[in-house]
Amino acid sequence: MPSTAMQAATKTATTFCILNSRAAVRATRYASTKRTAKPPTTPATQPTPRTATARPPTTPAEQPASNPLPKRDPPPKWKRILWTVCFAAVTITGTIYGAGLKTQQQWKAEKQRIQEASIDEKVSILEQRKADLLRQKGEIEAKLAMLRARMEATAAAAAAAGGGGDDDGHSAGEGKQPSGTVNSREKR
Repeated sequence: MPSTAMQAATKTATTFCILNSRAAVRATRYASTKRTAKPPTTPATQPTPRTATARPPTTPAEQPASNPLPKRDPPPKWKRILWTVCFAAVTITGTIYGAGLKTQQQWKAEKQRIQEASIDEKVSILEQRKADLLRQKGEIEAKLAMLRARMEATAAAAAAAGGGGDDDGHSAGEGKQPSGTVNSREKR
């Protein structure tokens, strides 16, 4: 069994080797960040360990790093496009989903307001809805009347320009059927 003095000497030598290798790692990192040439290391400038055999560094912290921050190439174009499309899709989906939630909350609030309303308030709400529907009906009837007037004016202009019809007896608004087919008006 080794003596206590021998154990202490071995522990001291091991600690010295570890500290020495950590100092070498720090010096290498410092030199690589400075972008200067490393000073040459000679056996005369480095202290020698007390034991004849030094153990090699085993942990990554003990091993010297060649370049702590390597330069990375930019990602390929297709990857950038893919990431852009993904982020845009997530943003658009979130916007649509949020708008749907807001609309749903507004509908629920309106429904609850109507349910909690008194009979007089419900009658006034229904009268207001009736007025809105009558207004929409008037707008649609006015548009329909304008469309019919425009169609009659177009038909009258075509009849005046074309003489009222062509040689086959079709009016200006009717299209000719290919030979061998029967017009639906002729069937009747």
